[in-house]
Amino acid sequence: LMLALGNAVRQGLVRACHDLSEGGLGVALAEMGFGGGLGCMVSLRKVPGAQRFRRDGYLLFSESNTRFLCEVPVARRASFERLMRNIPHGMIGRTQAEPVLGIVGLHNDEIVRLDSGEAGKVWSRALTRRL
Repeated sequence: LMLALGNAVRQGLVRACHDLSEGGLGVALAEMGFGGGLGCMVSLRKVPGAQRFRRDGYLLFSESNTRFLCEVPVARRASFERLMRNIPHGMIGRTQAEPVLGIVGLHNDEIVRLDSGEAGKVWSRALTRRL
C-alpha cells in the first residue's frame, strides 16, 4: 500500500491525503475539508468493507492503520485506480466548492451536515487552548 500510495503522490495523482488512524474517516473528512476550504458529499455505503458494519458510527469513526482518504482529481482517477488495482479502494464521494461536509449513512439517510468553515474555527480554537 505505502509503495503504491507513494508512487501515486510522486506522479501527481493525489491532491491531498489523510490517514484514518486518529478519529477514523469522519475526522479525516472534516480535517481535510476545513484544511482545504472545501466541502464534500460522501456515502458510507461506498466505503470498501462497509457491508461488515451495521452502524454508521462504527464505520465513520473506526480507527485503524494503513487506511487513507485520498483526494484525487477527476482527470487522474483512472491512473490512480490502475496503481491501486491490487489494493482495496473505492470512490466514496466528491469534493465541492461549498464548504459543507455531507455524509449519507449505511441506510441511505443523511447523518452529517457540517459547515466546514465553522468546524475549522472550532477545531482551531480547541487546539489553541491546549497549547
